[in-house]
Amino acid sequence: MGPFSFEEAMATYRKKKPRVYQETCVREAIEDLNRQRDVIIQLPTGTGKTYIYLPIVCSALNAGLRVCILCPTKDNQRQIENCSMDFSCNATPSTVYGIEEYDCAITGERADYLICLEEREECEKKGLQCEVLQANKQYGEDIFVITNFAKFLSVKPANEFDLIVVDDSHGFENSLEQRFQSSMRYGKANSLYEEYK
Repeated sequence: MGPFSFEEAMATYRKKKPRVYQETCVREAIEDLNRQRDVIIQLPTGTGKTYIYLPIVCSALNAGLRVCILCPTKDNQRQIENCSMDFSCNATPSTVYGIEEYDCAITGERADYLICLEEREECEKKGLQCEVLQANKQYGEDIFVITNFAKFLSVKPANEFDLIVVDDSHGFENSLEQRFQSSMRYGKANSLYEEYK
């Protein structure tokens, strides 16, 4: 028996009753998670996949596990955050967006990825109230995090996650590919700069 319990997951439903197929999916997912297997829930659009994995997430959180839900867009993040309110959960989600969604303490404008990379240590030393640093802290320490693929691929959290849910795996596959491409482009540009400066 692993840390997940079907009965505890079902007890987290507050506002909506699960459909029969959703209960079956939750049961099967929990059985596989307790066998330490990766689980894929593949159902047509509009069948309530979020309402299948959220009771499992809440059950994990209620057991003291650290959970991250990854999704491709801000709209998805907000939707999942709103849906999580339909469940009994010991943790409130911390929704962590990309850098460009926060204000820069230095420029007073929206944060820029390259400036942030260059100035982050300086901000930390000066103790500036930087929204990006605060978001990174939440990502690294909070027990329940909803974030995007880019954050997950570019920032190592201070504490590992016990359960990671990837909402829209096709978007994640594309993010992996894009991350690799941008890393390659940055590497080439950096080496050319060093060669010709």
